[in-house]
Amino acid sequence: MTIKENPQIVLLHPSTSIDHKPAWVMYHDFVLTKKNYIRTNTEVNPEWFFEACEAYFDLDEFKNGESKQELLKLKAKIGK
Repeated sequence: MTIKENPQIVLLHPSTSIDHKPAWVMYHDFVLTKKNYIRTNTEVNPEWFFEACEAYFDLDEFKNGESKQELLKLKAKIGK
């Protein structure tokens, strides 16, 4: 599921080299066919979100939902 703006259920594009279902990825391309795919993916540690771009991950700007709740738990865990 994407985490910002309008969260959408997505799948890893079949052309990805990731051979498992990672918990968190960053993606470059959103491909809409009969299904929503993301490609050019990199598996990431979600703690990196707050280190790499704290302004983008300002959780006050996120809509309430599962993703926001997970990120709030993570932020509390790492003390950010």
